[in-house]
Amino acid sequence: MLIHVAALPHISRALLLLSLCLLSIQTASKELHFVTVEHAPHSFEKDEKIVGSVTQLLREIFETMGHQLKISSVPAKRALLMVESGHVDGIYPYTYNEARSNAAYFSNPISVIDTVFFKRKSSDISWETLFDLHPYHIGSNAGYHYPSTFITAERERLLTITPLFSQNPTLDNLKKLKSERIDLFICNRLVCQFYLDQYAPMFQSIDYIPKEVGANKTFHVGFTRKRAGASELRDQFNVALDDAITSGLLEEAYMQYGVKEEVNRLGSQGAKDRVIQ
Repeated sequence: MLIHVAALPHISRALLLLSLCLLSIQTASKELHFVTVEHAPHSFEKDEKIVGSVTQLLREIFETMGHQLKISSVPAKRALLMVESGHVDGIYPYTYNEARSNAAYFSNPISVIDTVFFKRKSSDISWETLFDLHPYHIGSNAGYHYPSTFITAERERLLTITPLFSQNPTLDNLKKLKSERIDLFICNRLVCQFYLDQYAPMFQSIDYIPKEVGANKTFHVGFTRKRAGASELRDQFNVALDDAITSGLLEEAYMQYGVKEEVNRLGSQGAKDRVIQ
């Protein structure tokens, strides 16, 4: 094949443009490192792999965005520090508060948290105000962002609360409840119900009080503010999240782990009337 010498500059320019395009694609399609905590059914370890409803959803969403996810599971305190310092691209599942918004950009809601008290079936415990629970010993997960009413009661020492630090505090607190080392355990209803089902019949003596503690909260994906382009990545994720809700991808991913969410409380629709930055 003969190429006219005069055409060489044009060919070189075309090759240069092609190279730049390929470089741009490679740059955009980078691996993202996210950190999570043991929080079944959203995220947990099984057969030495990190799985769960939200984990599955994020892998599929980021794949459609051209990214691969590297996910590490660590205790909550370490996870928060990794996001604040910018050692990772993001974190999930993540609850919103003003202090955390200084460290990360928050996605629209990916799950709704209905917080209740779990108890032994043999215990006749009910409550109207939190102070009604003053005589009881309550277990909680250290570092977890509970409803403000509960946090206030804890700060003012209106309740007897023992926060638990461990790799899997939810499971360990349920074991403490079963063995009568605590009287109540404050927990996301969906999360604790998952453990009760997964470990059946171990926790058959446990149920919950059907009264929510404070207003419901939501889980999000947090994108560290220490990384360039994090705000844009969050915005792209929000668009992809809405697409996943509309297409049924989210429902399909969640149902693999027995999770049923009211999708009208998620994504951009669920973000209405909530402060999210």
